[in-house]
Amino acid sequence: MLELGAGLGYIGALAARIVGAKNVTSVEANPDMIMAIRDNYALNGVAEIDLRHGAVVGQDYEGHSLAFACAKQFWASRIAGAADTGAGIVDVPALRIETLLADVAPNFVIMDIEGAEQYLFAAKWPRSVKQVVIELHPKQYESGKVIKEIVDMLSRSGLTYDPVASRGTLLALRRV
Repeated sequence: MLELGAGLGYIGALAARIVGAKNVTSVEANPDMIMAIRDNYALNGVAEIDLRHGAVVGQDYEGHSLAFACAKQFWASRIAGAADTGAGIVDVPALRIETLLADVAPNFVIMDIEGAEQYLFAAKWPRSVKQVVIELHPKQYESGKVIKEIVDMLSRSGLTYDPVASRGTLLALRRV
């Protein structure tokens, strides 16, 4: 399982209890959250989760790092935009989605990355991925076509819309 946007570590810890901690990789960009996540994993007996620090980017991203806006409310932190300035902006490692998918080989991917999901679907996803759950953030998207582009690419990857697991801005797809 690959979790993009670990937050406090709740979803990763819950998943680890189901599939085993060694089968979970969590990614979090906010450096202020890394110790809290590690502590939560340890308190829940799942310290073996592979926690990686960085922001997930598309394979075409050219840098090794990028600006990240750390918000007071951790759940609102996101990749910094042109309008973001101030003390809350930090550089974080760039983790390319294709590299993560190849390295982790997850069968399940869950993401809540505050709009950055729009950059992760330029290429087909591997057949090892059987299910994807995405928290969509339409107000963050640069184009009105982003949701269609996400669904189209995942469809070309062999995944289909899952109406049972989807609701509101939560989009679920599964391999059939």
